[in-house]
Amino acid sequence: MAEAKSFADVFHCMLTSWKTFLSFLLLILCVASLGFLGFVIMNKYSGATIKAISFSATGPKVIFVTESSSGTKEYLLVVHPQGWQNTGIHIEEGNKISVKADGRVNIDGGGLFRTVIARKDLEDKIKKDRHLDDKSADQKQTPEYYFSDEDKKKTMVLRPWVDPSGFASNTADEQIMQLTFGNRAERLELKGANLGCLIGRIGESSASSPPFKIGKALPDTTIQTTGDLWLNVNDVKNLQSDLPQQMFYQDNLGCFWVVVTVNLK
Repeated sequence: MAEAKSFADVFHCMLTSWKTFLSFLLLILCVASLGFLGFVIMNKYSGATIKAISFSATGPKVIFVTESSSGTKEYLLVVHPQGWQNTGIHIEEGNKISVKADGRVNIDGGGLFRTVIARKDLEDKIKKDRHLDDKSADQKQTPEYYFSDEDKKKTMVLRPWVDPSGFASNTADEQIMQLTFGNRAERLELKGANLGCLIGRIGESSASSPPFKIGKALPDTTIQTTGDLWLNVNDVKNLQSDLPQQMFYQDNLGCFWVVVTVNLK
């Protein structure tokens, strides 16, 4: 049976073989072209036209913008869980906006890392103690076969990946909040909203426009102020000026796909 290759092995093969590398680039180009073609066809038959296309690996830059004959603009963008980010979508007072979001984020990258290390240490210990054969197809030769209940707890992620709704309140998920210092719950960017949920505000300062909850969907909402739309993942904000302002966002991972619809009329 052929030995399985890791991503590092595949990447090394691409770098050392120009033919393989060119084939990989061609594959990426074909996938991107098919996606673009599908988007063009979709907009052609939906009555909308593409106004702008851009790509970015930093922040929630707009990827696609479409505008319909009815005066509605639709923006597709990606939001990273790294603090408040300006989408560049300008909203005028009186505009109606709606939002739909999907994706997964994890607000405890350190916990993920510790869980992986704990599992690796357990596997190494059990393999050594029981003299397991890692080449065998016998399930009894795998470390997890011998995990105790306590071992299983050590390998479970305490803060799992969540969708834009965040950790549901008034459920068992709410106990997640008790894993940190209690007073930090008072310092969420949007107090009272689910930890890890998608939130937004209009303008750079929350003093002029308080944050509002978006979650997986925000129905048509009339905006009462003017400014750019800012998006964020609800996490703890740091109030001490001598500490990094994004300290509690540094271990966040993942992203949300967000569609923002703005009715200009």
